[in-house]
Amino acid sequence: MGIVVIGAVFVDIKGFPEDTYMPTGRNVGRVEYIHGGVARNVVEDIANMELRPTFVSIVDDTPMGAAVLEKLENHKVNVDYVQTIPDGMGTWMVIFDNSGEVAGSISKRPNMLPLLDLLEQKGDEIFSQIDSAVVEVDLDKALVKKEIELAQKHGKKYLLQNVPDMPLAEHELDAVYALPYTREVHPMYDKDGGIPALQEVKFSIASVRGCFGACNFCALTFHQGRIIQSRSKTSIVEEAREMTKDPDFKGYIHDIG
Repeated sequence: MGIVVIGAVFVDIKGFPEDTYMPTGRNVGRVEYIHGGVARNVVEDIANMELRPTFVSIVDDTPMGAAVLEKLENHKVNVDYVQTIPDGMGTWMVIFDNSGEVAGSISKRPNMLPLLDLLEQKGDEIFSQIDSAVVEVDLDKALVKKEIELAQKHGKKYLLQNVPDMPLAEHELDAVYALPYTREVHPMYDKDGGIPALQEVKFSIASVRGCFGACNFCALTFHQGRIIQSRSKTSIVEEAREMTKDPDFKGYIHDIG
């Protein structure tokens, strides 16, 4: 069975106005429905690498729920353990203004507790056949506890995806980036020749955290949250100044993002 991914399915409903957005008026534009949810996104990405994962989740008993299953099956995801129940998926509804900024949003999380019954009945069957599990931690504690219990019982690897921390204020984010980072890989990788990918980011500066986009191919929103958190100009300039002291610095910064 390979990899099993356990988590929620969301439908992202995004509204885009054709003209200047009026917060208290009617706006003509287009509305897009996008299959989302970080666990659904992850299992689809794993399937795109031809690893044939199994998905344990819940979808609605609606045409939209059927469409989610059909798309996953087309990507060669095993959906034998996906339950179909009324109101089984989460929803994130967002309105963008004409400049592309979020004007407002509402999110509804699904009830995932029905999966507990599934794991009680078929958990041993699922976990005895897998190599590893990807578990969305932003679920009910009873579910996470059961999943870890099954993984440990069958001696399987599991990956816990933590919910993002609360947003940091500017001075707090500045304090994080003022810490004396070495900008080097951990010594444990020295025997393997280091990590070549570090060269692309070693002299880059992170000016913000968070992303409101929630694109269905990216999990950044779920790592850092939807709220944009910014550093001060002084903090960014100070980090750039520190970079110039590194003997590997060639005189230019790769990226500020």
